[in-house]
Amino acid sequence: MVVDLTPEQGWRAARSVSFAPIRAAPSGTFGLHPATLFGRRVAGAGGVGLLDWSHNVTNEVDPASRVRVLVVDDHPIFRAGLREQLETDDFDVVGEAGSGLETLDLVGRLLPQVVLMDIAMSEMNGIETTRRLQTSFPAVDVIILSVYDDEQYVQAALEAGASGYLLKTVETAELQSAVAMVAHGGSVLSPSIARQVLTRLSGSPPASIKLSERERQVLNLAASGAANKRIASELYLSSRTVDAHMRSIFDKLGVSSRTEAVIEAVRQHLIQIEDVD
Repeated sequence: MVVDLTPEQGWRAARSVSFAPIRAAPSGTFGLHPATLFGRRVAGAGGVGLLDWSHNVTNEVDPASRVRVLVVDDHPIFRAGLREQLETDDFDVVGEAGSGLETLDLVGRLLPQVVLMDIAMSEMNGIETTRRLQTSFPAVDVIILSVYDDEQYVQAALEAGASGYLLKTVETAELQSAVAMVAHGGSVLSPSIARQVLTRLSGSPPASIKLSERERQVLNLAASGAANKRIASELYLSSRTVDAHMRSIFDKLGVSSRTEAVIEAVRQHLIQIEDVD
């Protein structure tokens, strides 16, 4: 029997698939963790560190559990290189796009879970493409992959709704870990960018926004890389209640992603770097 689905129904079906578990590993990269905000650990209190993940699992992988990835870059050779890096049992590169407009078309037809997005492209840049994707396909997660490490690009990408920002110098294992983490509800930043963000946040004045104690607990766990299901388990809450807390946090902080929420909360001294183990 063949069932025709609308793009939105297809998104719901694709996002309902259960994924193979990710396990902690001695090496890897990029968890949104204020105590270790996405970089290699640096000596000293509040130093930038690293949440480690491995994309490998020991059991045979169900094809339905593979993370569906769309690669977007205007250089075919670079796209081919990314495809090769992600050719493992854990990922399925469902397509490639060379422009923003092509990306918007392919996302609706191919239903990727994660889009690896370049910034500098003809017709429409990656930041504007990300913004439009978040409007039309809010279930998609976007990781910006760029040569630019300027703070203005990073801020614009996060404000557009990107779940992460990596430099094109990223190693294969780190890229794989980052894609897996974002697919499971996490957020990622390259180490050098994370250091810039923390340096800027450290001098910011406190704000008048108030988070409840429960919202702080939820945000701290989200910052450590925990998905909503784990947060619910840790705090003995229902998943629906955790979703409600996250929406409240987003509304109070005026953000649309976990990355933005944690960065904004640290900037406004609503959570402290040392609060997260």
